[in-house]
Amino acid sequence: MNGYKMKSIIVIYFALLTFSLCLNVGKRKGSRSGQRLYYGRYSNQNESDITEKKKKIRVSLGVAMPLSMFKKRDYTKKIISSAMNLLDMKFVKTYELSPFLEMIEPTPSPTQVLNKICRQFLANKTAVVLYLTNSENYGQDTVASQYFIHLARYVGLPLISWNADNSGFEQSTGSDSLRLQLAPTIKHQASAIITLLERYEWYKILIVTGKIAGHRNFKQVMRELIIETPENQRHIIILDMLTLTNASDIALAARTDARVFVLYSTRREAIGIMKAAKNAGLTKKSFVWITTQSVIGENLREPPNEFPIGMLGVHFSTTVNTMIEQIGTGMSIVGHSLDKIVNSTTLDHSFKKQLVQSGPSCEKWSQGEHLYQYLRNVSIPQKGGSPSLEFLSDGSKESVELKIVNLQTHLAGKRWEEIGVWQSVDREDKKKKKAFLKNVFLRVSFLEEDPYIMLGPPSTCSANKGIICQMVDDPLLEGINQTEEMRKENSTYFQCCSGFCVDLLNKFSVDLSFDFKMMRLINHETDIVMTSLKINSGREKVIDFSVPFLETGITILVAKRTGIISPTAFLEPFDIVSWMLVALVAIQIAAGFIFLFEWISPAGYNMKFKHSQGRFSFLRTLWLVWAVLFQAAVNVDCPRGYTARFMAHIWAIEEFPNLTGMDDRRLVNPTSVKPSFRFGTIPNGATDYIMKNNFPQVHSYMNKFNRSTVKEGFKAVKNDHDECDILTVGSWYAMTGYGVGFPKGSPWIPLFNHYLMIYSPSALHKTSLFQEVLLFLYILCKDVYRAIVYGRS
Repeated sequence: MNGYKMKSIIVIYFALLTFSLCLNVGKRKGSRSGQRLYYGRYSNQNESDITEKKKKIRVSLGVAMPLSMFKKRDYTKKIISSAMNLLDMKFVKTYELSPFLEMIEPTPSPTQVLNKICRQFLANKTAVVLYLTNSENYGQDTVASQYFIHLARYVGLPLISWNADNSGFEQSTGSDSLRLQLAPTIKHQASAIITLLERYEWYKILIVTGKIAGHRNFKQVMRELIIETPENQRHIIILDMLTLTNASDIALAARTDARVFVLYSTRREAIGIMKAAKNAGLTKKSFVWITTQSVIGENLREPPNEFPIGMLGVHFSTTVNTMIEQIGTGMSIVGHSLDKIVNSTTLDHSFKKQLVQSGPSCEKWSQGEHLYQYLRNVSIPQKGGSPSLEFLSDGSKESVELKIVNLQTHLAGKRWEEIGVWQSVDREDKKKKKAFLKNVFLRVSFLEEDPYIMLGPPSTCSANKGIICQMVDDPLLEGINQTEEMRKENSTYFQCCSGFCVDLLNKFSVDLSFDFKMMRLINHETDIVMTSLKINSGREKVIDFSVPFLETGITILVAKRTGIISPTAFLEPFDIVSWMLVALVAIQIAAGFIFLFEWISPAGYNMKFKHSQGRFSFLRTLWLVWAVLFQAAVNVDCPRGYTARFMAHIWAIEEFPNLTGMDDRRLVNPTSVKPSFRFGTIPNGATDYIMKNNFPQVHSYMNKFNRSTVKEGFKAVKNDHDECDILTVGSWYAMTGYGVGFPKGSPWIPLFNHYLMIYSPSALHKTSLFQEVLLFLYILCKDVYRAIVYGRS
C-alpha cells in the first residue's frame, strides 16, 4: 500500500513538473493589492545567446482582473488557452506575446492605482492592458475604475476594457481616450430604448434618473440620439427630465401627461423610486416603465418586490464567466493588431519594437497613441454569421447585442424574461445601423377541452410541462398578490394549462421566436386563439384560420345497451325486408350486369379459351360483389373490361351500411319513439352552427337538451354511470379540421402555415407523446373528448 502511495506521489510530481515547464512560469511577484504571473515560451531563455536577426521582440500584455483567489485558476486557464489560439498568426515570427495576470482589489486607493500603472505595467514595458471588471455597485468601484482609466490615458497606455458599470464612465468622442470598450455603452442602451419606444409608438416620455454616476451623460445621450433622428422620422418628445434626490419627488411626474417613463439609476435607488411611484399611482396598467442594465443587475431571477409586473428593461450579461470570456476577445484584438504591424511595409524593425514596448518611467509614452490606432482599426470575423468585431472612432464596439427583458410572474415569484433582442448593426447592411427586435409578445386565448387544453392547479405545471394561464381580466388582478395567488391550489385567478395545444404552441414559440401569455378569452382582444377550434364557413367570415393541424368532424355519442343483445343487431340500421331486397335483388342484379359486361367486352375474359388464371365466372362475380358490400379485405378477381369495372365502382360507392348517424330516423323524427328521443350538443359551437344551418328543425328540438360544457354532456349521456359504457355510432359527418385562429389580416398566418406544413403528423405525435397516449385512453374509456356532438367547438 505504501509503495502504491509512493508511485502516486511520483506520478503527480512529474505531472506538475511537466505542466510548469509547458507554462514556463517566470518571475512571480506578490503585492498587497494583487499578484502577477508571467506566461511566455521564452521567459527563461537567455536572450543574449540569440542573434539580433533571430531575436523576437517581446510584447508584454497586462491582464488586470478583480482580486479573487478562487477565480485565479480560471483567469490563468483562459489566458493560456487564448494565447495558444494565437500561435498560428503571422506576428509570432516577429513578436513574442507575453501576457501576465495582475489582480486588483475592488476599491484600490489612488496610490495603489498609481503604483500598478507606473511600477508594474510601465516598468515592465507593457504594451496593452486588458482591464476587466464586472462590479455593478456604481459607487467606489466606479470611481476607482474611472481613476484607473484616466491615469492610463494620461501616461499613454492603451486599454482594452470590459466594465459592467461603464455607464458612469465619461463618453469620449476622440481617439485621445486610448480605450477600447468591449461592453455595451450607455449610448447603446439608450439606442435600444429609443428603438423600443418607436416600435410601440410610445412618443411622449419622461426621463427619471437617480444620483448615479453618469446620470447627466445619460440625459445628454438620449437628447442627442433623438435630435440625430431625421426630422421626418422624429416622433419622440421628452416631456421632462427629473433627477431625484429624494424618491418621493417622483410624485411630480404625476402632474405631467407622461405615461412612459425611462429610468436610469442604481438598483437601490430604483427600489425607492418604484415604491414611491406605486404610492403615487404611477405603476398601474396605463403606465410603462423602461429601465437600463444598472437597475436590472446580474440576477434576472430575483427582482425586488417593489418592481411592478410589466416593466421593460435593457440587459446584457455581467456574470463572472462572461467577464472571463472577454480575455480571449481582448487577446485576439492584440494579436490582429500585431499582424497589421508586421504586415506594414512603412515601419522598420526598430520602430516596430518601439511601438510595442512602453517606457520604464511613469511619463507619457509617445507611441501609445500609434499602437492604439492599430488596435482600433482591427476587423475580426465572427462565427455564426455575426458581424465582424470592429470599433467606432470613440473606441466603442460597432456591433452590440442587447436583450430586451420583461418582468413577469412565475410560480417562484417574479422573474425577468427575455422577450426580444436588439442589435446595433444589421447583419445585411452595417451602414444602415438598423436596430430590430427579434422576439415579440403575443396574447393567446384558449377554451378548455381535454386533452387539447387541460386545466389544473398552478402547482402541477412543473410535472406536466404546462404553463400558467390567467383566468380573469387584468382589472380584477389589481391589488392581488399574484405570486402568492399562483401558489394556491384552489386559485380562481390562475390555472395550469397543459395538453396537446399547449405543446404545439410551445413548439411554435421556439420556431417563430415569440413569447406569449395564455389567458381565457374574456375581453374579446387577442392575437391568437389556440384550442380545439373547428374551421367552418361561419367562423371564417369574422376570423382567419391557419391550415388544419388535426382532422375532425361530427359523430354521434351514445350509451351502450346493457342486457341481452338481439341476434339480429348486426343487421341494423336496416330491417329484415330491406336486407332481403339487397341480398335477393340488388346483389343479383349488380353481379349479373358486371358478369354480362365482362362476357361481351372485347377487353374482358374470352370464355372460348381456357385461361391459366381460370374463368371469370358468375360465382366469382358474386364473391366480388359481397366483398365490396362488406368492405372485406379478401382476394378477389377484378374484371378487365372498362364497362364491367365502371359497374363495379358504381356498386362500391353505394356503401349501404356506412351511413352517418345524422341519417337516423330518431334524429329527424324524435317523437316517433316512446319516450321521445333526447339529444343535444354544446351551444354556440361548430356543431351547433352546422345543425342550425343544415337541420333547422332538428336544431330547434335539441336546444332544450343542450349542455354548457363537454363534461356535462358526457355526464348526461352516461346518466351518472362511471363505467366505460359509451361509444360512437355511424360514420363521421361534416369533416373539417382544427386550426389556429387569428384576427383578420394577421401577419402571423403565413408563418404558422409554413411550419404546420413542415410539421409532419409523426413529428407532432412525438412532440406530445404523453398527450397522444392520453387521447387514445380517452377514446377507449370515459374521458374521451373528441370532436363529437358534445364537442365544445
